[in-house]
Amino acid sequence: MRARLAMVLLSLLGLVVTACGPRMSVGSTPTTMSSRAVTVQPFVHVQSLTFMEGVPAAPLYQAHSVVEAVAVLQRLWASSRPYTGTVGASAHVVTQAYWGPSVLTVTTTSHKTVKIYPTSWISKKGRGAVMHYQPNVLTVKTGSRVLYVTNPGLYHWFAGGAWRSQF
Repeated sequence: MRARLAMVLLSLLGLVVTACGPRMSVGSTPTTMSSRAVTVQPFVHVQSLTFMEGVPAAPLYQAHSVVEAVAVLQRLWASSRPYTGTVGASAHVVTQAYWGPSVLTVTTTSHKTVKIYPTSWISKKGRGAVMHYQPNVLTVKTGSRVLYVTNPGLYHWFAGGAWRSQF
């Protein structure tokens, strides 16, 4: 299943999967994928990293050092697993400012944009609304493609504010 997650994420990013053995391109299906140790490096071709905190009127932060931030993200990303549970659906709520999770935007050297953020949804409560978060689950989005992964370390990097040391 981890190999499938790697293939899906890398196809979203338009990157290459490397394995112990012959080099393969995204989309190829090796016959013995489960017997190979797959090395996933989704942040190798990064041009820029920006971070928007999940608060109204949040500023957009640039990484102090893309190289250092990528090193941290690669280390955290290594423990990602596909999320197979269900995610709540958001109600239609109109706000006067951004109301959502913090968002990490990765721009690759091939100008692809990937957004990674804690998985959340909004429900109506009386005349107001409530933001819900799926614990330890992240949304990875590029264009209209969406992938959910479970990663407690990266989730807490977002929620606990550890991202501030890199941005």
